[in-house]
Amino acid sequence: MRRDNWAEGLAEYLAEAAKRTFEQGQFDCGHFVADAVFTMTGVDHYGEFRGKYQSVRGYMSLLAGLGYASVEEYLDDNFERHGALATVRRGDIVMRIEGELEALGICDGRQSLFINVDGGLASVPTMACMAGWRVD
Repeated sequence: MRRDNWAEGLAEYLAEAAKRTFEQGQFDCGHFVADAVFTMTGVDHYGEFRGKYQSVRGYMSLLAGLGYASVEEYLDDNFERHGALATVRRGDIVMRIEGELEALGICDGRQSLFINVDGGLASVPTMACMAGWRVD
């Protein structure tokens, strides 16, 4: 369940995240989204991943060890998937394909925010994402 002040907390978190630099295993899309969810709900869905990988291969190995073939499968098992992108709301998790990788972001209304590997956050139209999951 989202905290009463989730919107203010999310805005503060996103402002701070925009100042950070991408670092695989420390501040990547998984950490970005998990920290946003924690800020809004107080629940850490990423404890089993924190500090345990330093590469995409390491991350995927952890997922496989938990019985998941993909990030999408993990999200489907832990969050409710939106039936349509039009129902995604601010604070929900979104996914898009970037190259051959699944990139996770946070919906901020009509735009969704993703970590930019060159620093800061990149804004992408929410309707350009491939899927979204409800954060309650």
